Amino acid sequence: MLRIGRKAILITFTLSMLLLVFIVTPASALYVSATQETHSQELDIIDENKGYVYSAYPPFGTRDALWLDINQDVGLNVYQYHYAGWTDSVQFVNGPAVTEYSFAGHNSYKPGWLANRSYLPVFTEFVNTTNDDLELAVDQKRVVFPLGLGQQSSVILEPYLYHSGTLMLSTEEFIHVTIACRTDSVSMNVVVYDPEGRNLGSLFLNGGDVKVLPFRPSGPGMYAIRLYPTTSLEGLLVAEILPVAVAPQTIQYGEVVDAVLSGSEFVMDGGSGSIVITEKAPTARTYKFSSNSTHAGRIGYSWNYPEFVLPVHQPYNPELKVTSDAFVGDYAVARYQTQLWGDIGHYYYQSFQGEPYYLTVIGMDEVVYSIHNEEMSLGQLPLNEAFYLENNHFSPHTVAYQLSLDDDTILKVNSTENVGGYGWRLFSVLDDMMYRSLQVTDGSSFHNAPSYYLPAGEYVIVGTGNLPSNGYYQFTLGPVFDDLSTLEVDVGRTVGVRFDVSAIDWYRTNISLLTQDNITVSTDYDFYNTYGLLVSGYSGSLGNREVGGQWLAFGTNHTASSISNLADGFLLAVISPYQVQNNTPGPGNLYHDYTVEYGIEFEDYSSDVFNGTSSITVDATSVSHNFTLGDPGDLSETYGLSIACEEGVWYNVSVKVSDVSSWYVLAYQNNEGMTQFLDWPSLNDRFVGSTSSEAAFQLGAISNGIFLSFHATRTLAGEGSFYVEITPLVSNQLEEFTLEYQGVPPGTIDWVLVGGGIGVVAVVVVGGLLIAKRKGKGPYSP
Repeated sequence: MLRIGRKAILITFTLSMLLLVFIVTPASALYVSATQETHSQELDIIDENKGYVYSAYPPFGTRDALWLDINQDVGLNVYQYHYAGWTDSVQFVNGPAVTEYSFAGHNSYKPGWLANRSYLPVFTEFVNTTNDDLELAVDQKRVVFPLGLGQQSSVILEPYLYHSGTLMLSTEEFIHVTIACRTDSVSMNVVVYDPEGRNLGSLFLNGGDVKVLPFRPSGPGMYAIRLYPTTSLEGLLVAEILPVAVAPQTIQYGEVVDAVLSGSEFVMDGGSGSIVITEKAPTARTYKFSSNSTHAGRIGYSWNYPEFVLPVHQPYNPELKVTSDAFVGDYAVARYQTQLWGDIGHYYYQSFQGEPYYLTVIGMDEVVYSIHNEEMSLGQLPLNEAFYLENNHFSPHTVAYQLSLDDDTILKVNSTENVGGYGWRLFSVLDDMMYRSLQVTDGSSFHNAPSYYLPAGEYVIVGTGNLPSNGYYQFTLGPVFDDLSTLEVDVGRTVGVRFDVSAIDWYRTNISLLTQDNITVSTDYDFYNTYGLLVSGYSGSLGNREVGGQWLAFGTNHTASSISNLADGFLLAVISPYQVQNNTPGPGNLYHDYTVEYGIEFEDYSSDVFNGTSSITVDATSVSHNFTLGDPGDLSETYGLSIACEEGVWYNVSVKVSDVSSWYVLAYQNNEGMTQFLDWPSLNDRFVGSTSSEAAFQLGAISNGIFLSFHATRTLAGEGSFYVEITPLVSNQLEEFTLEYQGVPPGTIDWVLVGGGIGVVAVVVVGGLLIAKRKGKGPYSP
């Protein structure tokens, strides 16, 4: 065997290998004109000494390659914000130089299963390390090129640069993009973005692979196909791209599709008896299916592919990809797309918002496959009662149910699993066309079961049993009310009460036992934000007892909780009594059917948190505010300063105090509707001076407002002062490099690739020479 990368020539019965010269060239490849674009940004600095750069999360999630142009050695302090603080790292760059540098490292958080992931910005401080004037610039570089629908284009690549091919689409329903890298020593990431910068699909090419990337367009406009090649060698790198519109074949309920994935990378040469292995595009076919909005469907699938015994070549592994009109927000907002695994399986779906679903089958080598679209008559999930599940087989067992909620709901799941257990997942597409999926954990008791907030809507819930599994499960649902002051809850049930809140405010709940009876009630209290994220939770007991004709607390009959760092929207207080004890005969006497009455008060108690608050606006110059500290004062006092400012600006905060022995500060900002919190250990990274006299610290604005909470310890010698001055420092926001439409590639192409190759065609040996032979176009070619 002669092997060159993944290209191999196998000898079959004869030693005819010497007759073949493995050079295959496209018959009429169209090399598009690729343009290298650069963008330079001079950075403003302070007194030739420091420069500050604000880097927001880039539109595509990855920024084009960046180079830092410096005239001397520089030190860097990098502040990577996260949900509660920042990560401060120190770096050093030798100069003078033009050196590749990334302003990346964006931390993220997902504020609940009903929210999209949020990415936080990065501030970078450049520090002069010499006596020379500091000069800084940032250069961005990328390659852009045109693409045409139905046109095969070749483009010469530069390693470690992003290459953006622009493609204009109008009303096409579905697209297949066939991509090949005609170089063995190259790996390449490929991502398709829609006009809003949302990820529609991606793949990874390695070692000269040829693959098909299917995607569902999101409307008329310019699409970007971004390639990022890497290699350890220098030389000519070429990629070939062919986007084509396809008409998906509809599969109706009850219909079965049996088909074969034609084509192969194995080519038999009749003259020499040799097998030539070429890298070809797999066959790709897309099917369309849907259900009604209230009932689920199920796609069943199976493969049957040849058992290859040739050890020198790995055949193309067949793929199944499901796409819909919905989007997901688990990472950056992206088109919903999932891959189905295994030789056999099924996929539950439902057109909750009337959205269609697409199944793309990709492969070759005469793989036989079957697809069945089945209308499911799923029963409604049994609620508030136990039901039994059992799996005694040597394979996973899946059960599925409909869950129809007319109103917002609280869910708890408890079980008595004897062996193994079932794992639960529910999913839906909500009104905003976002696909939301929630893993539901069951507890060994009602008390131990987590609670979950579910908005009104249609859901499918799927349970998968381990090997073996059996036990009882109970799904307990409870209602959600708005702004109630009293509520009744049965033991073993759950109720939610919702209150309007905003980020960067302080709230307090007061929950009391109103039932006048000799009881002690054990209760779970859980608090959720508007996105279904648990922000606080605890358990406790409240009791009453009649003494001398009066009702008195038995232990306590009141509980309070302070809550902050919330999201704009609402706070959901979930109350779940799990045990009621009769206090008259003593411990161990439980009521199993009992209704408990609670009183709940909810208030904004910011005025109780602060001894004083004020607001200021910072523009281009310094502003200040002085808090007068009264005499007599409190040993510990808190002052709040709300600052209207500009996002992306780094600020210096100077503080002068009297009659204060020490202080610390906390900072809050509203970032995309969520409270971002900088604790004192983070802000202390930038602290100089003394908290008993004069000091300063710095921070960057990631929104248009900063709230500073100063916590002061008084010496109580007399009247005091707390003077705060805010100074904006010259700051730079990293400029975005706008991608423009590159037009349609010039010229025409007299052939396209069909389920068989991109840049590679069938090989025929004639007189010892290789000749490229055209092949006809099939119905499902990409």
